[in-house]
Amino acid sequence: MKHYVVITFKGANKVLKHYCTDQQEALRTLRATPGARMMVFSSKNDIPDFLATPITTTNNRPVTDSACIRPRGAVDYDGRYDRCFLQAVEAGDQLKVFRMIVCVPALLINDTYHPRVYTKQGENALHIAARRGFSQICNHILQAIGSPLFIATHQGKRTEMTTVLSEKLLELYLNSAERYRYDTPIHLAVEHGWVSVVRVLISYPQCELKPNIWNHYPQDLVCVRATGARTTSAVYSTIAGLLQENYFVPLIRTECDLEPPFVGEPFSRLKPPDLTNQTGDVLAPQRVVTAFAGPMTLVMAQHFRKQWQSSPRLTVVPTNTDGTHDSSPPGRDTQLLCSVTQKLYDQSNLAQAPGYIVRAFRRRYLNTALERIGRYMAKALNMQWKEYWPFLNLYCDLSEPYGLRMLEKYLAYKAANLSLQQDATAIAIGGSIKNRENLFALFAIANVEINEQLYPFITRWKHNMSLILNAD
Repeated sequence: MKHYVVITFKGANKVLKHYCTDQQEALRTLRATPGARMMVFSSKNDIPDFLATPITTTNNRPVTDSACIRPRGAVDYDGRYDRCFLQAVEAGDQLKVFRMIVCVPALLINDTYHPRVYTKQGENALHIAARRGFSQICNHILQAIGSPLFIATHQGKRTEMTTVLSEKLLELYLNSAERYRYDTPIHLAVEHGWVSVVRVLISYPQCELKPNIWNHYPQDLVCVRATGARTTSAVYSTIAGLLQENYFVPLIRTECDLEPPFVGEPFSRLKPPDLTNQTGDVLAPQRVVTAFAGPMTLVMAQHFRKQWQSSPRLTVVPTNTDGTHDSSPPGRDTQLLCSVTQKLYDQSNLAQAPGYIVRAFRRRYLNTALERIGRYMAKALNMQWKEYWPFLNLYCDLSEPYGLRMLEKYLAYKAANLSLQQDATAIAIGGSIKNRENLFALFAIANVEINEQLYPFITRWKHNMSLILNAD
């Protein structure tokens, strides 16, 4: 007679979930237990010894949680880290989740290049994180899936289908429904009242607002399962506002900056930005979106674009000697009124006017001025900001934890491939500290406090950059 046991793993230990002598019963338990394994024994006396023996690697060392987050490869993945990863997602351990998905991309991607499912309800990692309100984990998952570099790591090399697969997987993660109520991640985040998660999900234009099995749209489920502080009217109105038709404000550049960059019209999911050249010239340089802010309402997007595109205006205001304004022609006592600060400026303090400062800034930093202004405005208004970084080949905010970790990983790769003829200044973007991309990245994280223990290569890189800037 054969004896069947279904086990799960807790670190190096085996946990018995079910024992029986019927194969079909064991298989049913196996299907209902995520991350479980089934073992067959000819003698019942062998089972206690098997359960008491810890899992070991090929060098006879016990497997620990640290080993789970530093696997040697993801080729022919057999699911050995599923349980460890699921526990990290459910616990909200964002650092462990990030390290695991970077080391083992197969934790997010199954053999058919679809989202890997972790529960019997058909939930993937994004469903679980959205339901529990872990916005940073949601961001890590979507940033990874949206990166062709991450997909290429899973494939083993970059192919002509890598970018297509990345776009397909990102859309599937955002819009895949679980099997019970056909809820998408946006449904789960909305009904539990997680504003930060809704903000992350809705910031992707690919996120669709579609009905579940009972024909309920996300707009119909705002805070229906929320508890505690998430039941307030402020939370309800914030989420309801985010679920309205959302708009994004893009910054558009051309190849090699052959034309001046400009702030494009607000676009939505249903109406992507128009990147065509209106002149009809077939030799005109291709336009690309290099950064965007949002989501926001149409009114906010129009105001944001106006402020981003144009400098604060200075209006000529003639004044009398007693300081009162009149409508007489401009003369020697003419002053300038700022449309933002509502203060008067004359020749003695004109350089302090916001309009003057912004125009001088744009003239001085032609390559980065609009990005830096847009980044500052988005941060000040607490809006999402995404920027394309060619050396990472992805859109991200370098000042956020995910962006910092991707930069740290890039610099670590440069350090690992440093030749004997190169010095430490080669640990930089593009392999040279004088590459202008280094300056652009430095501007992006200028106001971020870098933890030397978490980001040793970024710390060294910033130090080398400061030496060069001070020398110049």
